[in-house]
Amino acid sequence: MKKIVLIFVFIFACDISFSQTWSPVGNCISALSVEDMQVYKNKLYMTGFMQLSCSGLFENGAAIFDGQYFDTFPGDANGIKDFCIYQDSLVAGGNFLYAGYDNFPSVNYTHELAYWDGTNWQNTGLWSIDGSINAVAVYNGELYVGGYFTQINTQPFNRIAKWNGTQWTSVAGGFLGSCVVSCMTVYNGELYAGGDFGSPGIRICKWNGTDWFPVGTGMDDRVSSLCVYNNELYSGGIFTNAGGNSANYIAK
Repeated sequence: MKKIVLIFVFIFACDISFSQTWSPVGNCISALSVEDMQVYKNKLYMTGFMQLSCSGLFENGAAIFDGQYFDTFPGDANGIKDFCIYQDSLVAGGNFLYAGYDNFPSVNYTHELAYWDGTNWQNTGLWSIDGSINAVAVYNGELYVGGYFTQINTQPFNRIAKWNGTQWTSVAGGFLGSCVVSCMTVYNGELYAGGDFGSPGIRICKWNGTDWFPVGTGMDDRVSSLCVYNNELYSGGIFTNAGGNSANYIAK
């Protein structure tokens, strides 16, 4: 009898396991890839090297999905690289001249960084930048932007800066030399940054609100993505060695 029960349980568990399948989400996205997604006000926002085309809608680079139907941003949204939520707004950072209908140059200054409130694009306090933004994150109530730039609003910032809602300030001098910040996330009360740099950590480091610290001995090549899963920090990129251990493109 026990054997029969155990066999039944095993078959039932296997059936549940194999019943977990992927399903397509509409048939509207084409071309290359979706690079980033963010949930905001019960809708899924996505961006990447993609094209939305269906039901009379057309958009390059970004799309909105409400669980049933796709929609577009008003005007232009091409070039967004990363999303985060800051002060009840969806923040979009990237490499774009303007968001929506705010043709560059204009008084609204929505290039490279913009707020989306669910209806309209708004300025974020950035009116000048000499490069692109690859990553946006919120840490200790402030908005952090990282990327490939050396100045914001004519002030010097090395690849990373933070915004408190009033002014931009330095993050302990940032990253020096020919380098780039590709991604950021918060883990165990600290802000982690990944990319291609040699100091203060080799392609990955962490910020505690005052100072930067290395994370182990780093990676042997670029860190492109960071996220937290089951209370552990996962890193993805084009590296094959992490902290002196063999790790093909992903490590924790």
